[in-house]
Amino acid sequence: NDVFYSDLVPDIVRCLADSKWRVREAAAQTLNAFGHRGVNELYRYFIVAKDRYAAEQITDEIQRTGLVRDILEELAKGGEDAGLAQDVCRKMTLMGKTTLLTQAVAANIAPEARILLMESMMEAPTQEFLNLLSTLAKKDTGPVGAKAGSLLRQAGQRSSAPRTRG
Repeated sequence: NDVFYSDLVPDIVRCLADSKWRVREAAAQTLNAFGHRGVNELYRYFIVAKDRYAAEQITDEIQRTGLVRDILEELAKGGEDAGLAQDVCRKMTLMGKTTLLTQAVAANIAPEARILLMESMMEAPTQEFLNLLSTLAKKDTGPVGAKAGSLLRQAGQRSSAPRTRG
């Protein structure tokens, strides 16, 4: 799949910024269908997308088609694709699209993936996520619980730090 369609990928990526939502949706679905290369191009575009509607369309595709599971697998494997996956999680968090990500942190998946996901979600932590971190810090005796406690302490320091006016 990747080789046969690879010449079309740049044209399809450009369609992600189309003014018509159906074109954006079709472009996101098509890149997903192209396999690994297409999905990575979808992620790369998503990370830098300034167009709110394009980013929303891509987030919908990620959530609707189970790409969150693939993102978690990449986080667990490590390497270059893990960095890309972590950037996608960070952007989703900044957009407020955290329900599936929070569920993934709560799930019994690879500790490495959970820790990277928790770090990404600290960009804009929701109260639900902070509550989960608190629970993990109390109940998980392994590296996930330790990281949850560390992130909560960092969040507490940030919120209690004096703010300067500029």
